[in-house]
Amino acid sequence: MPRHSGQLPVYYNFKPSKAYCTDDGWSHLKGYVDMAATPLYPFGYGLSYSNFEYSNISVEPAGIHPGGEARVTLDVKNTGGRAGVDTVQLYIHEKYAPVSTPVKQLRGFERVALDPGETKTVTLQLTPEDLQLLDIDRHWRVVPGDFEIMVGRSSTDLPLQGTLKVTP
Repeated sequence: MPRHSGQLPVYYNFKPSKAYCTDDGWSHLKGYVDMAATPLYPFGYGLSYSNFEYSNISVEPAGIHPGGEARVTLDVKNTGGRAGVDTVQLYIHEKYAPVSTPVKQLRGFERVALDPGETKTVTLQLTPEDLQLLDIDRHWRVVPGDFEIMVGRSSTDLPLQGTLKVTP
């Protein structure tokens, strides 16, 4: 959701050419004179009556071939005093690709209902369809390389990160 109509278009999966790299990762343009360039509500934003903590990310197997699949598992804990529902979101980015790819792409999500103090393990699957890109010859294929795995509550709140290596 943009802050103002003059900010349009605004989207989470911009190409690296529309961003600059900071010490803590990719950031959107620095901003305007009178407002930030960030959206009012980032993609995946939502409110809850409770607080949630993410921990223990695991990518298994850590390395696959282009036709393989991987599982991303993590623990979600309700640290608030009320029952609540959280939407766990999985984003990926291929570090070095032969064509320009977005800095993050949503590749999976799962809603989790938790009572106060309860912890659940969430498993999200990555398939070849999730890892493929449209190459320079306009063919969909999985290009070997390192994929950044990012998990969190929204496109800007990604506390857990891992790596998946795709080898030929």
